[in-house]
Amino acid sequence: MPKTKPSYISSDAWILTSLAYAINSGKGTLSRIIGAGDYINHAILTRSELNGGISRLIRGDLITESDEGYALTPDGIAVTHLEKDSKVSAYEHMKTVGESIGAAAWKPGEDPNDCDDNERMKTYVSENDLEKAFQEYKKGLK
Repeated sequence: MPKTKPSYISSDAWILTSLAYAINSGKGTLSRIIGAGDYINHAILTRSELNGGISRLIRGDLITESDEGYALTPDGIAVTHLEKDSKVSAYEHMKTVGESIGAAAWKPGEDPNDCDDNERMKTYVSENDLEKAFQEYKKGLK
């Protein structure tokens, strides 16, 4: 089945921005993406948001997956770039990234557990992966 250009949603911008922040201070591991996401949006990404978002961002050639985690492509770097002396908050940065990729704005009543990508060909984040990454993130908070 050929890949179609994805329609992005607000949590995709959250994941993309979180990956940029995670990579800025280390590797793009799932636990670092979760931590950066919590820093940016004061919430934890759901498994559905992660699986759907990762799928759409890979299809849109904004991120790649490897054994070490995730990385930004040149296009991903371009849309998440922020000048070093920028005074933009992490949350505003995420909003700008969302506008750059044409992500639909979040709407009250949207279910974060219903964000999967109907063109997703594989599971990127299992329940076990998410639990392990979340526990790793929590351990780092102590």
